[in-house]
Amino acid sequence: MILQDSKRACGHRRGVFTVLAFRAMQVAAPVILFSGCVRLTPQPDQTRFFILKSAAPVTADGNGLRVGLARIGVPSYLASGKIAIRNGMHEVTFSEMNRWTEALNVLIEEVVADNLASRSGIGSVQAYPWQRPRELDRIVDIHIQEFGGRDSGDVVLIGMWTIATADRTLLRRADFDLKRSWTRGNYETLTAAMNGLANQLCDAVAAELAIAAD
Repeated sequence: MILQDSKRACGHRRGVFTVLAFRAMQVAAPVILFSGCVRLTPQPDQTRFFILKSAAPVTADGNGLRVGLARIGVPSYLASGKIAIRNGMHEVTFSEMNRWTEALNVLIEEVVADNLASRSGIGSVQAYPWQRPRELDRIVDIHIQEFGGRDSGDVVLIGMWTIATADRTLLRRADFDLKRSWTRGNYETLTAAMNGLANQLCDAVAAELAIAAD
């Protein structure tokens, strides 16, 4: 009797396993067939990269002021490669799909150095670190508080610059608050406006360098 009950139990378990296996195959088969028909093609990267460019080619020939450009200070949120947009006083959003080719402070330094080097009366411009700082005639120091687009449609460049001698004797100092506009959502208009503001700042610094040279 015990042997017969054991055989019945084994047969019952085999039947349960068979039913479960069959149901699993019913569920899995469409998935396998579907995955065999679908071909997932790689999607192109939609990320766009932007740069800042100087307004004029470098023409410095060594005859004139030897200018040292200190490392340009920017807020830490601008150190991200993503283009930042200010939303009101206390919020910043970053674009995942629109980025700078380099850190923004590096791009600004390149634009300022190239723009200044293209001006008459300036013989050379050295970005920090300087090779022979004692040989410099003037040191330009720029600190940026805000640079970029706002959700309101404004593009601003706000900060302060100084011009000093090689021994850090202050000659000139000025605050700047420059503004343009952009089409919200259009990052080409934003970066173009930012480029224009950077060049505009260079115009002001170059004019003051000429005055400080007299």
